[in-house]
Amino acid sequence: MSYLNKIPKQINLFRRRLADLEDEDRRYKAEARRLQAEMSKLQQELGNERAMKAAHDSDKMALEEEIARLKREYAIELTELRSRYKTADLDISQFLDKDLVNKLKQIRNDFENETNHQRESIQSRYSITVNEITRQMPSVANAPNNQQQLRQVEVYRADLTDIKNKRSYMQAQNEQLKNRVDDLALKIKSLKESGSYSIAAADKEIAEAKARLAKAS
Repeated sequence: MSYLNKIPKQINLFRRRLADLEDEDRRYKAEARRLQAEMSKLQQELGNERAMKAAHDSDKMALEEEIARLKREYAIELTELRSRYKTADLDISQFLDKDLVNKLKQIRNDFENETNHQRESIQSRYSITVNEITRQMPSVANAPNNQQQLRQVEVYRADLTDIKNKRSYMQAQNEQLKNRVDDLALKIKSLKESGSYSIAAADKEIAEAKARLAKAS
């Protein structure tokens, strides 16, 4: 008889344990859905950053080509000017920055090497994490791995911040290039005034270069 009296208590105990397990299962599933949404958001942000980097690289390359073209044309025109006026004491080299092209190439190479390495690392870690979440999500037994997934999400956030910082750095580099082009324009203007140098196309090309710089920034 005493055994029969214990049965209802045991049933109630089992019911409470079952309810606790169901609550825990719901919490784990909600956390898994949150992690999946977070990963989808990170994937979209990474895609946007890659697209912005590609556009930025394209603008920067066009800018480098434009500056190189301007330098070549100005060098030819300055040589013609010196020949025309036979000014022996005119130092053309002061109007041209011979290190500009090399510096642009170095900036581009350093940026591309660093961002390519970073992109490969991010893509590798992202693929591993997505596969792991996909494999673990259906099973509540794997719920302790949520902490590891959370840490991985933080890693992605840090990577995104780093990419944004790199983009800000390149924008600053573009601003420096803009200043160099402006300086070149001032030197050309000074040369025009001092040597009666009048070429209408020069002003137009400088304006176009500034427009490209504004777009790249």
